[in-house]
Amino acid sequence: MTTPLRNAVFDAIGGALLDDRREKTLACRVLMRLCVIDGALHPNERAVLDATMARHGLGSDEQRRIGAEMAALLGQPADPDAVADAQVPVETLVASLPKPALAELWIHLEHGAWADGVLVPAESWLLDLVRRHLQHD
Repeated sequence: MTTPLRNAVFDAIGGALLDDRREKTLACRVLMRLCVIDGALHPNERAVLDATMARHGLGSDEQRRIGAEMAALLGQPADPDAVADAQVPVETLVASLPKPALAELWIHLEHGAWADGVLVPAESWLLDLVRRHLQHD
């Protein structure tokens, strides 16, 4: 037997889980953007991205969508949804993440930025962008 209160509790839990999944997917999109911001994807950057997506529990559909967005950013053929995702400025993605999610993402961004052994100015810019959002009250 279900009650309205029980249904409300399950709806709230379901909503919180959905929000968490969106945040984790968005965080991985930001990490992916960092990994390809120099126009290439080094195998070590790919390893960091794959490990982070797995750690965040992203399913194959979410991982595929991030991969398609990455292809679009790298100038490879991509479907219209991926092209649209790639046109969203990274500043918008970062601003969409709450501070706790950005704080959790920070270590992954540092690993991604240094994965290929070189920190390029564009990677530094993105790290600074996230740092500013973390410090902003």
